[in-house]
Amino acid sequence: MKKVSFLLIAAVTFLTACDKDDDRAVGERIMGKWDVANYTQTVFSGGSTATNTVSPGPGSYIDFRNDGKYYSYLFGNYDTASYSVLSNNYLLMDGDSTAIRGIGDHNLSLGQREYSGANYTDIQANLTR
Repeated sequence: MKKVSFLLIAAVTFLTACDKDDDRAVGERIMGKWDVANYTQTVFSGGSTATNTVSPGPGSYIDFRNDGKYYSYLFGNYDTASYSVLSNNYLLMDGDSTAIRGIGDHNLSLGQREYSGANYTDIQANLTR
């Protein structure tokens, strides 16, 4: 019986001992300045697919602040817009639903999909810090 109790305690301790970064809320994890590495645009139309990867230029960034705004410099233009965390998987950025496709300490992938009938365009921003 002592063996079972010990194993149970060890298993619970192992399963609940997560990296601190994984325990932080999405809002905390995205907070701060991210360099924009590139955008990938994939167009799905009439059964065919075309993908294009674009660099937004040197010095491009998105800076999420705790005032509910993000500040950006993309393709040579500065902008400020609002954002909010909808869930662990979605942000609302300037009124548009944006999927959080991947998040880590040094990488963030955000995506949006725009539909036109049966066709759609998928845009993914790949950010680093």
